[in-house]
Parts: sequence; structure tokens; C-alpha cells
Amino acid sequence: MQTTPASLPVDAACAHHPDRPAQEVCARCGSFVCEHCKERSARSCDACQATVRQRLLPSARRWAVVATAAISLHAVAEVALLAVKFWLYPFLEGLGLTTTDVMVAYGTAIGTLRALMVATTILGVVGFLRWQYQVFQLASVLDVSQASPRQALLGWFIPGLNLFKPYQLLRDLWRDLGGETSRAHLIRAWWLMGLVSLAVGTGYQLMRRLNEVMFISSDTRAMVNIVHATLFALVTALCIGVVWRIQRQLVQLKGEARHVAT
Repeated sequence: MQTTPASLPVDAACAHHPDRPAQEVCARCGSFVCEHCKERSARSCDACQATVRQRLLPSARRWAVVATAAISLHAVAEVALLAVKFWLYPFLEGLGLTTTDVMVAYGTAIGTLRALMVATTILGVVGFLRWQYQVFQLASVLDVSQASPRQALLGWFIPGLNLFKPYQLLRDLWRDLGGETSRAHLIRAWWLMGLVSLAVGTGYQLMRRLNEVMFISSDTRAMVNIVHATLFALVTALCIGVVWRIQRQLVQLKGEARHVAT
């Protein structure tokens, strides 16, 4: 707060409850707030909170749509790439196409899907991080979270710390928003499956490199690839669930904050 109760005029009344004496001054607009308003937020009045919600919540929703749509499309491309690798070539040969035509079609399909995966990866990462930043910004302004948006963002980029810090912050955010503790398991499942998927994906890439110097059967590589694609699809579904569950909790918080007790 910018002032203390002792510095307020003796007859100062709350801007939102004129029949109640003022206890503090809103840090955003400078209006007087009473004890009730002070309990609702330690830093801003109801009007300022409503303004922040109206500005940030729709924007957070847009980025949630972008992020979840991008990662969904990426998961589809991942499965499609898997199908192309193992079934397109023999399928085209079965159609009686020449080897050259088969190679061209196969290469085009692989290249297109990989380009799509790169594009959706970039869009998904940017969308998710932007959504997360605005969610934490909104939670911070409304005094429901102690974590800053920058802290939440940096947690993804510090080696070692990024293995657990983003999970902790999102888990705590869910609880700070009033989410049921019993439902925090979705965030835990998403994070654990993400780590497993990362480990399997890293193992698959290592296997591809080792195959250049030592023989690894195609069946083994195919199995690992299928497992990774399956895990990624599961992680995608869990991530979408986490994003929209937090988003719904924010909407609920917005609805509750509209009602100011008199």
C-alpha cells in the first residue's frame, strides 16, 4: 500500500462502500478502500481488479487456444509421420509406382510433416509460455499467487531447475486459484509423463546415432518410435487438460470477484 491508515483523512470513506470508513489507499488508482476491500486484495480495489481481469483474461484465453491447437496439431503430425515411415513406402510400391516416384512421394511426405512439426513446435511453445506469463501476471495482480510472471517464465530455461520448477509453480498456482487439491494430480501426471516422453525421445535419437556405428534392428527402433509417439500424444492430452482447467478456474475467480459484499 502507498499509505498507512494514520495518513488518511479522519472522515475518509471507502470509494466502493461509502458507509464504511477508509482503511487504506488502492496502490493502482489511489482511491480509498475499507477493511472489507482490503481483505479482498492487499494492493488494489475491486474496480482496479475488474479492469485487470477484463484486460488479461481474454488475452490469456486467446493464447490458451493458440497453444493447445498447436500442440494438438503437432501430436497429429507426429502420428502421421510415424505412419508414413512404416506404411507409406510399401503402400506406394503396392500401387505399382516406380521406385523414383515412390521415393519422391515418400520424401515429400516426410519433409512436409517435419516442417509442420517444426512450425507447430514453435507456435505451441510461444503460445504456452505467453499464456503462462499472462496467467501468472493476472494471479499476481489479484494477490492470489506469490510467484512473479518472470519467475514462472525463467523456470523453463534454467538447466536442472527446469526439470521440476515449472511443475511446482503451476501446481501452486492451481492451489492459489482455489482449485481442489485432489485434482492437482492432473498436473503431476502431465509433468511425469512429459519427463518420460523426453527420456524416450532422447533415447530414440541416441539410438539413431548409434545405428551408424553399430547395428540396431529396425524392429527395435520402430518400437521405441511408436512408444515415443504414444507418450507424446498422451502428454499432449494432459497438457490441454491442465491449460483449460486452470483457465476455467480463472474464469470462475472472475465471476466470484464480480460480487462485492455490502
